Amino acid sequence: MNIYIGLFLFFIAAFIIYRVIKIRNHFRRAISREEKVIQYCNTGVRSWSTAPATLDSVEVKTVTVDGQSPKFKLAIKLTFEVNGQQYSCTQSPYNSLTTHLSTTAASLRDDITNSDGHFIYYNPADPKESFYLFNGFSSWSDYELLLKSPD
Repeated sequence: MNIYIGLFLFFIAAFIIYRVIKIRNHFRRAISREEKVIQYCNTGVRSWSTAPATLDSVEVKTVTVDGQSPKFKLAIKLTFEVNGQQYSCTQSPYNSLTTHLSTTAASLRDDITNSDGHFIYYNPADPKESFYLFNGFSSWSDYELLLKSPD
């Protein structure tokens, strides 16, 4: 009888350790995505030059990581011109960050598609380096508010 109790406690402890490691790894991935967006939004992008852009495409992509439930993100492509040269912009917070709700991603896609004008930030020293910020996105908390909007 004592051996069964010992085995039961061992399996519970192993399960708890497994879940703690899995949650910690998920948290680490979330931090790295947050850091990537913060890098773009807070370290110089807003001091870059801006240019009007044409929206080429915006679509909802499904992302599955390590067998977890699917998440959704946007893939956005815009075209802009600097000094007569055409460039393509595919970098935005929405490429880096995901949501669990496809309806949230679809709603944001529709907002972007129906928006009147688009502009991008580009590095004046290298216009290939560009970034698209939609709807006043300026921080992780702005993105969190978008995710919490009712569907």
